[in-house]
Amino acid sequence: MAPNKANNKQQAKEQKVQKKKVAEPEPEPEPETEPESEVEVEAEAESAIGMVPWAVVTETQGLLADKLEISPKDLKLICDTFMNAVIQRVQNDESVCFRGHMTLKRVLRKERTHRNPMTGEEIHKAAHYSMKLEMKPALKEAFADIEVEEDDEEE
Repeated sequence: MAPNKANNKQQAKEQKVQKKKVAEPEPEPEPETEPESEVEVEAEAESAIGMVPWAVVTETQGLLADKLEISPKDLKLICDTFMNAVIQRVQNDESVCFRGHMTLKRVLRKERTHRNPMTGEEIHKAAHYSMKLEMKPALKEAFADIEVEEDDEEE
């Protein structure tokens, strides 16, 4: 008689589980919308975070991986290792030179006092290290050819 009670309890549990499955509606699939153009997606991402969108970075890495004929995973490892080496050298007060393009250096920013223009409140900023990028001729020439649009001009 004990085995029948155990079977009845197990059947009752299974029925409860089945009722829960029926009671919980399955999430409806989201309606398919036409994909936005890449330019719209990039512009939206730029305005949302105020910097280069991640899609552009991954796309650039994909192009590099194809050109170098290596996997994206290997390229990511190379890029991460390279950036960590650059950061470590700059942190150790060594300059990093990309011959003909740019030099990265660590610089000390002095202690300063700023003023909030809205409230007039003084804001103290302690001395801190920052990184300075010095453009070399090849990089300067690359930027010299870009035309400035009215929207880009600072007021």
